[in-house]
Amino acid sequence: MTKGKNKRLFVSILMMLLGLTTISPGAFTAQASAAPAAAPAAATTTIRFATYGAIDGWEELFAEFSARHPEIKVEYQIFTYAEYIDKMMTMMAGGNPPDVILTWAQYKPTWVAMGLLHDLTSRWEQSSVIKQTRFYPFILEGIKYNGKIWGVPYDFNSKMWFHHLDAMAEAGLNPPTDDWDIYTLRSYAQKLTSPEKRMYGTNNPFVTYPSQIQWIYNWTGHEWLDETRTKVLVDEPQVVEAFNFWNEMRNVLHVTPGYPGAYTARGDTFTGGYAMWEGWLSYAPAYINTFNYNWGVTLMPKAPSGQAGFAQGHLFSIPIGAKNIEAAWTLLEWIGSYEGQKAFIVHRDRQPSGPYPELWDLFFAGVGPERAPKLKQWVAVTFYGADLARVFNYWDTYPEVTTIMTQATNNIMSRGASVRNELINAASQIRALLADTSR
Repeated sequence: MTKGKNKRLFVSILMMLLGLTTISPGAFTAQASAAPAAAPAAATTTIRFATYGAIDGWEELFAEFSARHPEIKVEYQIFTYAEYIDKMMTMMAGGNPPDVILTWAQYKPTWVAMGLLHDLTSRWEQSSVIKQTRFYPFILEGIKYNGKIWGVPYDFNSKMWFHHLDAMAEAGLNPPTDDWDIYTLRSYAQKLTSPEKRMYGTNNPFVTYPSQIQWIYNWTGHEWLDETRTKVLVDEPQVVEAFNFWNEMRNVLHVTPGYPGAYTARGDTFTGGYAMWEGWLSYAPAYINTFNYNWGVTLMPKAPSGQAGFAQGHLFSIPIGAKNIEAAWTLLEWIGSYEGQKAFIVHRDRQPSGPYPELWDLFFAGVGPERAPKLKQWVAVTFYGADLARVFNYWDTYPEVTTIMTQATNNIMSRGASVRNELINAASQIRALLADTSR
């Protein structure tokens, strides 16, 4: 990102935040401080921690941290998804940020470019705790930007395919294997789609973002843009092929909803409305009590250039302006450690960041004694062990490019527009956007 754009971006965000009430230190009450197991040390440092989402599990998690580090007290605040980014920007712009914040993968490039986060590379490299901890290499890609480290991993997740085994058995189909391909997907989807049963053969991940980018990558070997984010590739012939495939699936074969006159599925992906569908790995344990059918999993279907699954991870960071950097880093070290990874599985249902078999046993414990060892083995050998979780790296113009591609996709899928013409038009708009932002 250029310095000119950096400045414009920061000014625009500050203007957006005018009128919002700056969060005062009093907003971080002791509502969530964890009581240590033993009497605290004479000198106790209080750090402020902010994230978003459900409040469940944080108190218990920080109690474990404080038992290990009684010299540090954690006060935390949980915001809603809708307000979180604005709240963080307000506090950072006002010079009063929490000591630890959750950096969303989507905002990492912007916050780094704006100089809002501490570079933690040297701390990471010198940490004895980190050196003793095992991480998947691809998960570490999610905490880096421009070759530097900006936090510790949190909430890493990856996509795979779920299959309705009962529906397949009823249709006389064997469950797909991990070497299945896009043609098997199409064939199975046709055989499993049933308007009478109100079941679709598949969902349509191509109309969600950034899943579409992963599909294009598996089809072509590249994303919407090249790796430098300066060359536009959405109008290449192979991208047109990928769009044609999913346009046919929806509007010709009617194996996925959205076409004119489409029927309402009898349920969602967990309750039998779809025979095959793309979803997060974490869905297996998280929704085990919601599934109302026997299910199995596979890798992504093979496309012309591969079958890697979309993956992303957020990170806990220390913002510029944090008052207690040393104590904040101690918390981050613990979050990344084996002990911290285990605590996040127990209290927050997050998958481990490293190849620890016993932690994967814990993560999959809820799916039952028959499925759990199979899923653990599948992740260890077939999915993560084969390096088929591909971490997606957001970039500064991703939101604007997504807006352009969303419009093109809607015109193709919902309005019957020419695939090639829409992608040529989208490419032209993206090139103009990149030229403008590079000035």
